Amino acid sequence: MHKFEKSTSVSYCDYDDKEGHLIVCFHNGGTYRYKCDKEEYEALCSAKSPGGHFASMIRPKYKHIT
Repeated sequence: MHKFEKSTSVSYCDYDDKEGHLIVCFHNGGTYRYKCDKEEYEALCSAKSPGGHFASMIRPKYKHIT
């Protein structure tokens, strides 16, 4: 699990290796899962702006899993 101390939108993210799911949790309480490669998780963890990275690179590319 990776916590974002300075992000105003993303609280933390995690990756489920078994299922291949990226889990993204927001400060507003929303939690979403996305089927994607672990590289997406690693890119989000290293992004200067996690919220911006999520909005431009993950949300438009992957559908969230309910």
